[in-house]
Amino acid sequence: MKNKFYQYIQTLQDTITSNLETVDGKATFKEDKLLLLYSMPLSVTAATLKTVEALQLKS
Repeated sequence: MKNKFYQYIQTLQDTITSNLETVDGKATFKEDKLLLLYSMPLSVTAATLKTVEALQLKS
C-alpha cells in the first residue's frame, strides 16, 4: 500500500511540474532525491524546497 501511494504521489508531482514547465516555457524543475521516513525515497523539487524555506522563515 505504501509503495502504491508513493507511486501515485510521484506521478502526480511529475505531471504537475511537467505542465508548469510547459506553461512557463522557460523554467525547469530540478529533482532532488531525499531519504525520509522509513528510508523511503521522496523526490522534492527545488520549488517545493523554496516554499518550505519561506514558510520556515515566517515562523
